[in-house]
Amino acid sequence: MKFEDLLSEINGFGRFQKMVLMINFFGRFSLACHFLLGNFIAVIPSHHCDISSLDADRILGNLSREERLTVSVPAQEDGTPASCHMFSHPQFHLLINSSSPSEVAVVQCQNGWEYDNSTFISTLATQWDLVCDNRALSRLTTTIFFIGVMFGAAAFGSLSAMLVQLNWFNKDVEWVSIEHRKLVGVIDSLSWTFAFMSFSLIAYLIRDWRWLTVSISLPTIIAIITWWWIPESARWLIANGKADKAYSYLHKCAVMNRKKEGTAMIKPEELGKIIVTDRGNRKYSYLDLIKTPMMRRLALLTGITWFSVATVAYGISFNISSFGLNMYLTQFVYGAIEIPAKLSIYYLLDKFGRRITQAGSLLLVGISLMINIFIPKDKTVVRTVIAVLGKGCSATSFGTVILYSSELYPTVLRQNGMGYNSFVARLGVSVAPLILLSDDIWSYFSQVILSSIALSAAFVAYHLPETRGRCLPETIEDVEGISNFIAAVPSHHCDISSLDAEGTFGNLSREQKLVVSIPAQEDGTPASCHMFSYPLLHLLTNSSSSIDLPIVECQNGWEYDNSTFISTLATQWDLVCDNRGLNKAVATIFFIGVMFGAAFFGGMSDRWVPESARWLIANGKAERAHYYLHKCAVMNRKEDVISRIKPEALSIIITEQGKKNYSYLDLVRTPKMRRLALLTGTIWFCVATVTYGISLNITGFGLNMYLTQFVYGAIEVPAKLIVYYLLEKIGRRKTEAGAHLLAGISLMINIFVPKGETGKTNVHNITRT
Repeated sequence: MKFEDLLSEINGFGRFQKMVLMINFFGRFSLACHFLLGNFIAVIPSHHCDISSLDADRILGNLSREERLTVSVPAQEDGTPASCHMFSHPQFHLLINSSSPSEVAVVQCQNGWEYDNSTFISTLATQWDLVCDNRALSRLTTTIFFIGVMFGAAAFGSLSAMLVQLNWFNKDVEWVSIEHRKLVGVIDSLSWTFAFMSFSLIAYLIRDWRWLTVSISLPTIIAIITWWWIPESARWLIANGKADKAYSYLHKCAVMNRKKEGTAMIKPEELGKIIVTDRGNRKYSYLDLIKTPMMRRLALLTGITWFSVATVAYGISFNISSFGLNMYLTQFVYGAIEIPAKLSIYYLLDKFGRRITQAGSLLLVGISLMINIFIPKDKTVVRTVIAVLGKGCSATSFGTVILYSSELYPTVLRQNGMGYNSFVARLGVSVAPLILLSDDIWSYFSQVILSSIALSAAFVAYHLPETRGRCLPETIEDVEGISNFIAAVPSHHCDISSLDAEGTFGNLSREQKLVVSIPAQEDGTPASCHMFSYPLLHLLTNSSSSIDLPIVECQNGWEYDNSTFISTLATQWDLVCDNRGLNKAVATIFFIGVMFGAAFFGGMSDRWVPESARWLIANGKAERAHYYLHKCAVMNRKEDVISRIKPEALSIIITEQGKKNYSYLDLVRTPKMRRLALLTGTIWFCVATVTYGISLNITGFGLNMYLTQFVYGAIEVPAKLIVYYLLEKIGRRKTEAGAHLLAGISLMINIFVPKGETGKTNVHNITRT
C-alpha cells in the first residue's frame, strides 16, 4: 500500500483537509500584504526644494505660492518645479519673462524639501528625505526587507521540521490526494490574490506609513495562534521515522472525515512500510540537495525558475507608479487579474501538464514585457493593459511553480527544497527593486532585463520533469534515475556476501541470490544502492510483496558489471550512490588545472617554446628575432632574402615597443582592448563549454559509447576541412557566428526528440563542430 492509497481510504479531500487549507489561507493574507508594503510606504510623492531660505528677509513679499516657486525654483520641461534644484537667489525677472532661466545660477536644495501631501500623509521618503541623491535608498528599503525574508526562508525552511513544520503549502499538498493537488495549489495561491486586491483598499484608506504598517501586521498575531492548530504532515513524519505521531494525525483526519474504518485496519508499526526507508536514522540538510546527480539538477533548475519567476513577478508588481494612472487602481487591477489567471491553472495543469504551463506562462510574460518596450510612454492606457496581461501570466507562473516544485522534491527533502527555493525567490525579489532603478540609465532598461529573465526561465522550466498524475516522491532514490571512460559508472548492486555469512543461500543460483537479497527496480534489474536487511527466501515463490519489506543501504560495498570496463574511478573508489557526484568532479578538477596552466604558461611560453619573430621584434629583441628568421630562411631555401636585412633594421618594423613590458593588465587598460578581451573571452568560454558539454556526454544516448566517441571524432574531419573554404568564402566573423548558431539549433532540436530515438539524437549532436 502506498501513502496515496491510505489517503484515499480516509478521504483525500475531506473536512480535515479543508480545515488545514482554510487556516493556511488566512495566515498567508498578512504575509502577502507585507510583500507589497513598499509600494505605498516607500513611494516618493511630488516635491521641490524648501524655498524658505530665500525669503529670510521677506523679500518675496506678497507673492502668491505659484509666483514664489517661479522665482525660486527652475521649471522642468513639463512646467512643474524641479525636484532637486533651486536658484541661488530669487529671480524676479522670471515673473515677466520665464524663457531665460538657463543662464541663471542653480544650486542643489539648501534647506530640505516640501512634499505634496495630497495623496500620502507621510511615507519613508518624506520622513527621511529619501529623494534626489538619496532616491535609491527608498527602493533599498524593499530590498533590505526581502533580504531578511530570504535568510528567514533558508533558516525556517530547515527548522520547520522542529517548529511544527511551518511550511504551510507543503502541508496542504502532502495531506491531499493526487487528484486534488492542483485544486489545493490554486486555492492556496488565491490567498495572495485577495490580499493584493484588499491591500489597495487598505492603503487607500490609511495614508500614513506607520499606521498602514501596523494595520497589516495585526492579523499576523492571529496567524501565529492558528499555526499551532495545523497538524504536521503524516507523510513527512513517516519518512522521518515518527510512525506513532503520524498514526495519531491520520486517526484525527479519519475521524473528522468520518472514515474511522480507514485507520482501523492499519497499525502504527505498519506505517513504516509504506515509505520503505531507514530515514529515522538519518538527518537531512541542504547539502543533500547537491549530493546526487538528479537532485543537483533538480535544485539547479528549480532554483533558476523560482529566482526568475519571483524577479519578474515582483518587478512588475513594484512598478505600479510608472504608467501615469492612479496607483491604487493599478494595484487593485494587478490583483484582480490574478483571479482568472490562477483559476485557469486548474484547467491548464490537466490539459497541458505542469511543465508546459510553467514554461508557457513565463514565455508569455517575456513577450508582454517585450511588447511594452516598443509602446510610447504617452500611451499610458495601452501600456497598462499590456502590463496587466503580463502580470496575469506571471501570476499563473507563480501559482504553478509552487505546486510544481512541491511535487518534484521527495518527502524527506521537501522542506529543505522548498526552503532553498524560497531563499532564491526572495533573492530575486530583493533584486527586483534594483532592476527598476536601472530606468535612470535608460527608461526601458528594466523592461529589457525582466523580459530577458522571463524568456530564459521559460527555456529552463521546460527541462523539468513532468509530475502530472504521479505519486509524490518519498526518498532521494525515488528522484534519482546515470564521464567518459575512466569516470564511467558501470551497472552495480550491493555486495550481498554479508547475507550469506552462515551459508544461508545454499545452492541458489546467482539470479536467485539477487532476488532474495536486493529489491528489484521498476525495470526488473537489481537496485543499485539498497539491499534487504536479511535474506527473504519467500520471494523465490512470491515476489509481489517486496514493497513492504525492510530495506537498508548497501552494508558491505558494491559488485560491479565488468563486461564493459575492467575498472574505472567509480569502481576503484566506490564513487556510486551518495558519492556519485564525485565522478564528474574528476573532469572538473582536471580542467581547472588546465585553466590555470594556460594562464601561467601563456606568460612563460617565450622561454620554453620557440619564439615568434614578430613578438620578439615587438618586444625589442631584434637580434634574437633575426636568428629565428635566418633559421626559417635556411630551411625554406630563401637565404638571399634574410641576408639583405640587418638585425638593427628589424626594429623599424614595429617602433617604440621595446621600451615597455606588457602584462595581462594591458588587456583592460584601453576601451578597445577591453571590448576585444570581453568579446573574445565570452566566445572562448561558450565554445569550450558547449564543445566539452557534448563531448563529455557520450553515455547519455543509449548507444555504444566507444562508437559514439569515434563518430564524435570522425565528424570533425570534414567539419574542420570545410573551415578552409568558409574562411575565404564568407570570412572569419560569419563562420564563427554561423557555427555557434548551428550548434545551438542542433542542441535545441534534441530537446524535442524523444529519448527513445537514439539514432536521431546522435545525428543532431555530431553537428557540434
